[in-house]
Amino acid sequence: LSDGSEYPVEGHIVEVDRAMQDNSGSLIIKAQFDNPEGILVPGMFARAKLVGDTLKGAVLVPERAVQQLLGKSFVMIVGEDGKSKAQNVELGSKVGSYCIVDKGLTGKEQVIVEGLTSLTEGMDLAITEVKPEDMGFSLTTSNL
Repeated sequence: LSDGSEYPVEGHIVEVDRAMQDNSGSLIIKAQFDNPEGILVPGMFARAKLVGDTLKGAVLVPERAVQQLLGKSFVMIVGEDGKSKAQNVELGSKVGSYCIVDKGLTGKEQVIVEGLTSLTEGMDLAITEVKPEDMGFSLTTSNL
């Protein structure tokens, strides 16, 4: 609460603004709390602690690497023979500029993220490995 004490009742998020405010860098989130003691009043200032899920061992791929065709999602990977290979995936939630892959990848594959418009399955590849930060991928996002 504004006096530094902790409100004893957990709440839940009911609405998140779709974009950051340009002038302040803030994000408006509306949450709902039970208020049995009448401690909370309209317009009151408070700090919130948000708790999210942790998915240990989750496989993330850059959103721009995911392609869709006839309702199916797939990514292009480097096959064992050094040629491009289409790999079907089932996607979960988005995390920043990444997608969580629920099924289809183990995390050991090399996912292709550049040159996808001219790439077809079975093509020989000239591989240049880059780190996510070199590509501008992020686990945070400014648009929800």
